[in-house]
Amino acid sequence: MAFQPESSSPSTQLAEKPPNYLVQSILLTLCCCLPGGIVSLIFSIKANSMAEAGNMDAAWENAKKAKMWCWISLGVGLVVQIISILVNVIPLLTMMATGELTDLD
Repeated sequence: MAFQPESSSPSTQLAEKPPNYLVQSILLTLCCCLPGGIVSLIFSIKANSMAEAGNMDAAWENAKKAKMWCWISLGVGLVVQIISILVNVIPLLTMMATGELTDLD
């Protein structure tokens, strides 16, 4: 039995079932960015159904879109969280620096 190296040609890639990014889409929808997570979830479900139907071209295309929307959701969610933290922390630090927040009782 001879060893055959894996081929990374496009025809081999299209014959394989693509990753669907379903878990990532669900986690991003629940924890990070609802609108982008829903879009990613829709594309991941489409990738699954296209792969099951045997349409690997459409499955790979939907998987790529699901992955793209996962990254967009993560980025937007992180930016929104950072802005939210800054909006809440900066006034508190300002009050502490000016002495307005000395007695917490």
